[in-house]
Order: sequence, then structure tokens, then C-alpha cells
Amino acid sequence: EYKFDGLQLVLEYDNGYLTNATTRGDGLVGENVLAQAKTIRSVPLSINFKGHLIVQGEGMMTQSNLKEYNKTAEEALKNARNAVAGAIRNLDPKETAKRKLDFFCYNVLEIENKTFKTQEETHKFLEENGFKTGDYFKLISTIEEAKAEIDRIDKIKEELDVMIDGLVFKINDC
Repeated sequence: EYKFDGLQLVLEYDNGYLTNATTRGDGLVGENVLAQAKTIRSVPLSINFKGHLIVQGEGMMTQSNLKEYNKTAEEALKNARNAVAGAIRNLDPKETAKRKLDFFCYNVLEIENKTFKTQEETHKFLEENGFKTGDYFKLISTIEEAKAEIDRIDKIKEELDVMIDGLVFKINDC
């Protein structure tokens, strides 16, 4: 999977509805950003799963949205990473909404009465519940395949519409 370069968000759902959203904060205590998260077009306000669910992902501003935003901004934003961090930490959700952010989900931190046998199963669950996961998820079997994929993504990462730091390798067997 891509290692997204945005702002980590944790979303909490109860009975299928978004009830809480937090940032990493200072590493111990996160900032409550529910009002801002609700303005992110790819954060599902309701999902099919009706138990308690906590997911982790990255708040992002695509490069194309950054360019579009800067066309009319009083002060141009320097990069998408800072743009998303400033938008989420902004106290005015209307200002957050103006940046047309996205949320890419990559992890289930907690789920009620359900387990996953593989990372692939987790990924599928997230997509089935309306979470964007990015357009890249690949299963590989060898170290050679991993090295080749690192080289391939390194060559194209500047052309992507999202900022990434590289790749994340996860063991498929949970």
C-alpha cells in the first residue's frame, strides 16, 4: 500500500454512524476534529457495519485540488501536506471544507464482534463500507517482488495525485 503523506486521522463509528474523529495530537492526546472531518467528502458519515468500529487513515489534499485551490486563494499554499494539516486543525469547518480534502483509510484499529484473517479481507471490508483506500493495493510473495515494486513506485511517485513517502508492507496473514 502507499504510505500516504498527510495528517493521520482516527474515525470512530457506533451503530453505523460517525461519532468521533481525532488527530494524533501530541502523540499521547489527540485533537477532537469531528466537525472538520465531517466536511471531508470521502469520510463516510454512515456505514453499513452496525457495530463499534475505529479506523485509521490519512487526511489528504490531492495535488490537483491544491492547484485548484491556489488559483483563487489569497495566499497560495506551499504543499498538500501542510494544506491538510492546517485545514483539519482550523477551528472553522467552513474553511476546512474549502480545501476539498480526502480521507484514505488503511487500518481497522478496533471492531466489535468481527475478526479478519488477512489484510486483504480488512481492505475489502473498508471498501465495502465506503472508505477510500487509495488506488494501490498489491499482494506480493517474495523479497525480489518487494524490491521491484519499491523501484517501480519510486519512479512514478512524483506523477501521483497524492503525496506519498513510499510503500507500506503488511503481512497478509492477520
